[in-house]
Amino acid sequence: MCLLAQGIPLITLVWLTHRVRSVSHTVIEPGGTCQLGIVVIGVDTRPYVPFLFRPPAWQASFLNYVSYTDEREKFMVSPHARAALLSSGILWCLCIDSLGIDTALNGPSSEAFSLGRYFKDSNGKEVWDDYLSEDEEVLLIGMYGKATGVFYFDFFLSLGCDMYLYITGLCLQVAQISWWPKPEAFLKGSLYTGYWGPQAESWFQKQKQDILKGVVRPLSAREWKDNMHFSASKTHHLFNNTKDVATRFLTGTRFP
Repeated sequence: MCLLAQGIPLITLVWLTHRVRSVSHTVIEPGGTCQLGIVVIGVDTRPYVPFLFRPPAWQASFLNYVSYTDEREKFMVSPHARAALLSSGILWCLCIDSLGIDTALNGPSSEAFSLGRYFKDSNGKEVWDDYLSEDEEVLLIGMYGKATGVFYFDFFLSLGCDMYLYITGLCLQVAQISWWPKPEAFLKGSLYTGYWGPQAESWFQKQKQDILKGVVRPLSAREWKDNMHFSASKTHHLFNNTKDVATRFLTGTRFP
C-alpha cells in the first residue's frame, strides 16, 4: 500500500490457472532471462478507443477538456484500468482519485487472462497481470491528431526490365497533441524521481489550474519536453542513486 500511495511502480501477479493462446517475446531482466507475453485470444475485447482527429484551424476549448475527462472517467470502470496505478508517473496521477489504492491492490482483475500480460520465469511458470494498451494510454492523457498541412508526392518505382510505376498523391501531415504528456515522456523527464514527489504534484496542480482557466492548450511532444524541463541532470542522478541503493538493499549486497 505504501508503494502505491507514493506512485511507485509495481506489479501484482496471479498464477496461470488455465491455458490460453498467446504470443511472446524474450526480454532480459536483472538476474536472468524471462519471457514477457501479451495475450491474444481471438478478437480483442477491449472497448474501442477512438483517436480524435482535428482540422488545422481547430483550437481546444474548455468543453473539449470536459469531454476528455468524461471519457477518461468512463474508462475507469473497466476492471483492468487498475493497471494505470501500477505504472506510476502521469497515469498514476490521473487515475488515483478515481480508482483509489484498494482497487489496485485487489488484483489482478478478472480481465488479466483475457486482456493482460504474462511473465514466464526460468522454470516455465506463467504469472499474469493487467496492462494498458497504447490506445488506452492515449485516451487517459487526452491525445488528438491535429492536421498541420498536406503535401504532394510523386516518384517512380522500378519494376525491372526497364519498367517503372509512377506514383503520385497527397498526404496529410498530422501532429500529436495531448492535455497531458505521454507516459514514457514523463518518466524520462526531470519531474520523475522514482515516485510522485512534491515537485511533480506542484507541477500537476498548476498545469490543471491553467487548463481550467483556459491558459494552457494540448501540447506536442516537443512542447511537453520543454514544459517538464527543470534540473534534469540532478533528477536523473538522484533517481539512479536511489535505484542503486534499493537494489543493494533488496539483494543483500554490501554497501561500499
